[in-house]
Amino acid sequence: MYKVRATKYGSQLYPGQAVFCNQRWGEGVYLELYFWLLQSDTHTVLVDTGMDRNVARSVNPHVVERLGDASGEFIIDIDPPDAHRGLGVHP
Repeated sequence: MYKVRATKYGSQLYPGQAVFCNQRWGEGVYLELYFWLLQSDTHTVLVDTGMDRNVARSVNPHVVERLGDASGEFIIDIDPPDAHRGLGVHP
């Protein structure tokens, strides 16, 4: 039997109208960033590795350009490899 673990490692403030199909103009909506782990007594499967601060920094200019607003930047609270190690998974 596997346990499913979702771990939040960051967020992104996104324009409300992009999330709610042209509604909530002028509002920001936080989208949480997670990575997923499946664990059994014998196996660990990392489903989504997440993105670390370096990747977020390289992606952010493109996100900001596309959205036309710096509020869309990814905010990484903990780099996923550090969070993985905290869960006993050593990438």
